[in-house]
Amino acid sequence: MRKFTFLLSMLIAMTTMAQTTGYEVNFSGEKEGDRPLNYVKVESSSYGAKSYNLTEAEKLQLYVDATETVTLKVGAGDIVTPTTGYGGAWMHAYVYVDADGDGTFTAGTDADGYTPTGDLVSYSAYNKDDAGQWCNSEGVTGNNNTVSLPSFTAPTTEGTYRMRFKIDWNSIDPAGNPGKADGSNTLSANRGSIIDVMLEVAEPQEGYVEQLFSTTTVAEGAFAKGTTWYTLQIAANGFVIADNETADHIELVEYISDATDDAQLWAFAGDNTNGYKLYNKQAGAAKVLAAPTKMTGSTGSTSYPILVDADAVPEGYTDMWLFTTSSDLGAGDTFFYMYEKGYPSNKVNNRDNKFAFWNGGADAGSTLNVRVGEVEYPVTSLTGEWTASNAAGTWAAGWKSADAPHAILSETQGRNNIAGYNADGDLQLFTCLANATVDGVHIATYSLTTDDEEFMVAGYDFNFVSSGTADVTVTPNGGNAVTANSSEKANVSVVNSTDAVQLTFDVTSSSNMFANTSDFYVTLVRKTPAVEPQENIFITRSGGVPFRIPAIAKAKNGNLIAVADYRHSGADIGMVHNGRIDLLARISEDNGESWGDQFAIVEGQGANSPDFMHVGFGDPCIVADRESDRVLVLSCAGNVSFPSGTRNNHQNIARFYSEDNGKTWSEPVDIADPIYAMWDNSSQGPVMAMFIGSGKIHQSRYVKVNDYYRLYCAVLLKNRVGTYTNFVLYSDDFGGSWDVLGGVETAPIPNGADEPKVEELPNGNIIVSSRCNGGRHFNIFTFTDAEKAEGSWGTRATSNASVNGVVALGNSCNGEIMIMPATRNADGEKVWIALQSLPFGSGRTNVGIYYKELASELDYNTPANFAKDWDGRHQASFIGSAYSTMCFQSDSTIAFLYEEETFGAGYTIVYKNYSLDDITDGAYSISYDTSLPEPDNTPSDETIALIATVKELLAKNTIGYPTEAAREAILAALAKAEENPTAAAGTALSTALDAYYGVTDIILPEDGKKYTFTAVWGDNEYYIYNDGGTIAVAARGEGELPESAKFVCEYNADADRKYQFKTADDAYYLAYPSFGGKNWLEGESLTGLEAESNKTTMFNVTKILAGGSVSSTNEALFGLVQLDGCRGIRTDNGTDELGPIVVKHSAQTFDGASGPFYNENFTSAFRIEEVDDIEVGIEEVKGENVNVKTVYDLQGRKVEKPTKGIYIINGKKTFVK
Repeated sequence: MRKFTFLLSMLIAMTTMAQTTGYEVNFSGEKEGDRPLNYVKVESSSYGAKSYNLTEAEKLQLYVDATETVTLKVGAGDIVTPTTGYGGAWMHAYVYVDADGDGTFTAGTDADGYTPTGDLVSYSAYNKDDAGQWCNSEGVTGNNNTVSLPSFTAPTTEGTYRMRFKIDWNSIDPAGNPGKADGSNTLSANRGSIIDVMLEVAEPQEGYVEQLFSTTTVAEGAFAKGTTWYTLQIAANGFVIADNETADHIELVEYISDATDDAQLWAFAGDNTNGYKLYNKQAGAAKVLAAPTKMTGSTGSTSYPILVDADAVPEGYTDMWLFTTSSDLGAGDTFFYMYEKGYPSNKVNNRDNKFAFWNGGADAGSTLNVRVGEVEYPVTSLTGEWTASNAAGTWAAGWKSADAPHAILSETQGRNNIAGYNADGDLQLFTCLANATVDGVHIATYSLTTDDEEFMVAGYDFNFVSSGTADVTVTPNGGNAVTANSSEKANVSVVNSTDAVQLTFDVTSSSNMFANTSDFYVTLVRKTPAVEPQENIFITRSGGVPFRIPAIAKAKNGNLIAVADYRHSGADIGMVHNGRIDLLARISEDNGESWGDQFAIVEGQGANSPDFMHVGFGDPCIVADRESDRVLVLSCAGNVSFPSGTRNNHQNIARFYSEDNGKTWSEPVDIADPIYAMWDNSSQGPVMAMFIGSGKIHQSRYVKVNDYYRLYCAVLLKNRVGTYTNFVLYSDDFGGSWDVLGGVETAPIPNGADEPKVEELPNGNIIVSSRCNGGRHFNIFTFTDAEKAEGSWGTRATSNASVNGVVALGNSCNGEIMIMPATRNADGEKVWIALQSLPFGSGRTNVGIYYKELASELDYNTPANFAKDWDGRHQASFIGSAYSTMCFQSDSTIAFLYEEETFGAGYTIVYKNYSLDDITDGAYSISYDTSLPEPDNTPSDETIALIATVKELLAKNTIGYPTEAAREAILAALAKAEENPTAAAGTALSTALDAYYGVTDIILPEDGKKYTFTAVWGDNEYYIYNDGGTIAVAARGEGELPESAKFVCEYNADADRKYQFKTADDAYYLAYPSFGGKNWLEGESLTGLEAESNKTTMFNVTKILAGGSVSSTNEALFGLVQLDGCRGIRTDNGTDELGPIVVKHSAQTFDGASGPFYNENFTSAFRIEEVDDIEVGIEEVKGENVNVKTVYDLQGRKVEKPTKGIYIINGKKTFVK
């Protein structure tokens, strides 16, 4: 058994942070956002499911310590099933429980190679030494792409234990995979996660019953009134599970769930402790779902669950089922694994489009989506609540069911006409008072509807009598009147045959009467999406070469040109050595009504290629010039993958031209080198790899330089340190040459970037859209001079569910952005509409298009405003689907091209034709006016005030503030605003100021000058000082700091870390402060002050930026820096452990981390201030220098020939260079 003894030495990323001892982690800080850990959960027989949903900030952290806030509860000795809601793939899950409470996690495997030992209790996959066979902690072998965790037995002793969930690659190390010698496969590099929580082991509960679904009962061959019916769909494609009728298996072919089809509806009886029985509505109560417990075929591939006679379940079969949550299709609450009770490995699965089993593990193919399809609610005062009533709550105008989806009953005029009239809560519905009659008739109208847009009222049924001597009549809208007296019940039964949004009925009488109802039920049914026409442009079938990566453009003559990868290799460029990929195209000459034969733009040569580039071509992007017959395609090319690229061995960027509207194409030309070269001398470069986002290249509506309107596209770029960033390129000669919008130093998406797209806002500014998990990153380039491409980038904003933005549930996927002029159909107002396509999810499923109205510049003047409050969406696909793109057609509709698992064998490229009315459900229509809005030249008070603010900021020219060279963009924006202080100029100046706050080219300390260092957190300040040979922290007040807080700068331009700071008494160098012994570091400074220069005394001074664990804004951090140093040398691999100095200001001590912090406990933000009490500049002291009379060192000794350092010369401290 391998033993790990730990002391926590990495900072943790929590809203409230706490120092802990023990339980070490190898990694901390922020990770890329496409692989979040969404939740952790345990399920036990005593206490059911207990879970914790990570916050949005926590999802992006490599390590989260939630032990002070999160406790999960199980019973002593319970069988516990752990689950992780991980939003990535090709990773593994591990769980540890410190059962002996020794303050450490231990981990190992037994002699059999898989049984966990020590504190390791469960893992999804492990291959010891990469030499054996993949297996999980139960010894089940084969699957190494799963985070599905086997169950374990809880400690038998009651108490509270520390518990760790870890997402990692093939490592049982509780602290996280430290990686191989080459640095690969670390937990950090693979964007894994660790979270620590507490596990409460309590007294087991006897008789606990877990309930996951609304259940029914069966009596006398019939289902109970009020039964809830569910639809079951399996795997990413959502194949429908339906009545097998006479077949020996359930075929998985349909993927559009139809809740009005009884064959697709299932009811549950029982519970998730003792087991459920599943009934099918079409088959009736006499049939139950059962399956053999002995698996046949390959891991259960020929064992089939089918409907059998409920009273004659075959021998060797079981009809009892249990469910546990699955995260393989995302973090939704409707995803489950389903298995036979007593046989947890026998999980149902899609096997060759048959409903069968896979007992080798669990994955997306084992995941069921269990959703309510039809629900019948009793309408009584006991089964719902009043939505509007009198103060006493005795009379109401509306009722809503207690459960969701909600059924709603309302009196349409808002009168309090509804009340419960008996112990059963049955409702009486009043007609009206005499003063509200219509033609002498007492009448009230009632409506039944739902507040869930996915459902509709399928019908209702009730009995009623009159409350008094006069008869009461109920007349359904469009139906026959039904009349009852006070003694004989009448029945009203209505089926919604028109798909009406609401059903209404009138209650009338000749007097003030009530309809006293009984057995009142309303039925809701989930709507079935309409099947839209589609054309399968490039078809992938089982066993065939797969297509991927769609691109589409409209040529000047109206041709639609669709392009896609034809992947003989079955993978991305370079992922398979010598992997051949072709670019194929098809053309429609009639707005998508028909399509010509497919043809090759270029064929990859694979292993037969004469050179690097022609091995394969993929990920195309396309644009057609609006004024000529020219069409441009750019693509990746070559024989190396993007992640493996280096400056000297990277993918080509292939360029193709057509001069005849896409019919014929030029030979490819590699244009990568001049593009890469632009970054060679930048802080980002030399860059390692890049490629242009596939789909649409945008051609400007407004900017034309010489012969062509400008082109914009965006790249995913891996910079010199491996950070994924986005930059926008532009071309004024239709792709002949390219430049970088905003320059090579400023990435609009500076980290966490992925495949990007570009569009033009209504005011001509440029927006970049980058894929990320859960939605999109956006940033905006605001022009000061569009023709010269001058201006600045704003601050990246994320659009997701938290801001009512675009939502990609459980996925990060390429999509398209389009912006177009439109008419708001409700009032004829001219507006603009933004569209963003992506998979709605969960996972890469359900591709569709979000839309947002841009009524004024306030809707898009900042990235944050553009990212929030999108108005609606239209779903195009209802199965597995991924990349998408779109363009205008010549008939002013939209050509939408996307990947879909149409035939269950990889992605087919599908074309659909939409009008804007289709996408927005009639709310908007495409307009034709694309002119820029008329400028408002009225001076703005806000702009005038902003000008004054900017001038004040420009006066700041000390350490940490931007250099003169970094002020060019804001000075240009300021000049334009001063010339004409309009609201538009104010927007441009505000954007430039936003960028100015984040400028990293800052004023730095100078050699020989003396400085103080003040750690800052909000209004709180703490200075560091020499406390008798140990570095210390103290709260800063008014007045000058003591001599012990002053340090002299020594600068070495040739060093990796260029700055050292020596105490004013010349005794010590400032070093990275220690905060406790660490068994994984050596060579660290124990005092934070060192008599001699070493690795820990060398620093770089850089601007501290908001993001990650820096919980602030660049505005608030303006002028502050971080001190990046070396904490020591790692004992495991001998490398320097780098990170910024961290002050734990809440305790006025130091801490340590690999990245900067700024929150209520920790800060890495420093203000460096120059001290003016050292005379600087004497190059040498010589006897003949008459200006030098006496020279003493700081210990008072007379010095004849001083060397470099601080001396007392003529009574003043002076630094000799």
